[in-house]
Parts: sequence; C-alpha cells; structure tokens
Amino acid sequence: MQQDTRVQLRNGINRYKGRVEFQYNGIKGTICSEHFDDKDALVVCRAANIPGNQYVELRPHTPIRLTNGTKYSGRVEIEYEGKWGTICDRDFDENDAKVICRMLGYNTRSVEVKQNAYYGIGDGHIIISNLACDGNEPDISECLTAGYKWSAVHGYCTAKNDAAVQCRATSLVRLVSEDGQTTYKADIQGKASSTGRVEVFYMGKWGTICDDLFDNQDSQVLCAMMGYSIGRVNKSSYNNFYGDGNTVIDDLECAGVETDISQCKSREWGTHNCIRQENVFIDC
Repeated sequence: MQQDTRVQLRNGINRYKGRVEFQYNGIKGTICSEHFDDKDALVVCRAANIPGNQYVELRPHTPIRLTNGTKYSGRVEIEYEGKWGTICDRDFDENDAKVICRMLGYNTRSVEVKQNAYYGIGDGHIIISNLACDGNEPDISECLTAGYKWSAVHGYCTAKNDAAVQCRATSLVRLVSEDGQTTYKADIQGKASSTGRVEVFYMGKWGTICDDLFDNQDSQVLCAMMGYSIGRVNKSSYNNFYGDGNTVIDDLECAGVETDISQCKSREWGTHNCIRQENVFIDC
C-alpha cells in the first residue's frame, strides 16, 4: 500500500506518533480533536501507511524483549521500523526500567538498572537515547526523550552504552542430597548446615548450574538465598550424582553481594555448553 503523502504525523518521538497534518487544496492543516475517535485514527494510520494498520493511537504497544540474560533480566531491545535495536544508557534510570518491566508483565516494585553493556553489546543499532519516563507509563513510546527522536540518538551513545534491566523475580533454588532428599529454604529451621546439588526452578522445571566459572562467591549468594550466612563450593561431590542433565545456568559470575542469582552475570538462562558431570554442589 502506498503512503498518502497528504497525511503525515508531525513532531512525535517516532514515526508512529505525532500531530496529524492533512493537506487539502495544497494547504496543510490540522484536524480538530472534537469527535475524533479510534475509527478516525485507523483511517489516518492506514493513509500514512503505518506498518500494521490495526494499530490505533500511535502504535501503543512497542515490541520489546530482554536478551543475553534471564527471563527477567537482560539487555533491552525494542523493534522499530522492522529492526531490533537497543536503548542508550544516557540518563537511563529506575523509572525507565519500571516502564520496561511493566511492558514485559513483570513486577515493578523492585527493579535495577544495569549500564555499560552489562549483558553484552548489541549490533550497534541504537534506537533510543535520553529516555525520561516518570515510571507510570504503560509503554516507552509515551516517555520523553529530551528532544531526541527514535533512531536519531545522542552522539555519546555507542554499543558499549546499551542499557539493561533486572526485573527482579525471586528465583527458586533447592539443594538435592545424594540420597535424593531435597532441601528448600523453609526446611532449614534448626539445621546448622546443608550440602547438595544446586537446582533452580526455571520455565516450569527444575534444573542445575554448570561449574564453568562457578566459585565461592556464587555459592555465597545461593546459600544466602537459602537462609544461610556462609557458602562454599563442594568439589568432593562432583563425581557422585549429577541430575537429569537439564542445565539452567552456565558461566555464573556473582560478586557475592547479590540477593538473588538473577542479578548475577551469566549466559542466557537455558543456554550452556556443559554436560551433567559439571553440575555444581555447595556447602551452606
């Protein structure tokens, strides 16, 4: 469908949003908002050849995803004009992260911003810079951008500035002993210590953690999640029992101060290059 050049959207932050201008008898003018409704907006979008003519009121749902992290965390990418790209971390803060987590359907009460390509760099295609949400918007297309239109970003921004978020959902972890007994956080009352294979509940299934890069700092975070104050790697158990081979986390790199392993660096959850003999065991 060809675009009707008589109909244009002006002064919006992207091509899906703006003041409607219409040319009639060679003169450009605007449309009065009185009686203007969704049906009128459909006609305008169709005339302006906005992709996906079903979108009403400026494509209200921006396609968004988190990459190179977990289900709940990762590098933020949005789709604009048929291509996925990133958000520059210039002025990016928790209010912006709240909107992104809300768009993904996650809890916004406890979010965290990660800057400087914390979850790796994208392909260099940056779509938004200077994002300035107030935290209550349902979509980032409703947030200000300090005058920088989408795909016309601040010169400061490079792929090294790709913004990331952590939409914190509490990860479920447990320890499985050699005799198959499972220990959850609720089971440690009165227990001075626990030992076992670490398992994480992810995508509806329990799975293990690979020992690549795994150290005592990772153990510390896991044991703290279980309610213990001290954790360390138990390498003596590696040759005993391995689990079913469903590896959830590989290359885990915690600093030791995180409150949940979803806050730690790792490969994207569910991707790994491990065999089940590499599953980790810890002492709490």
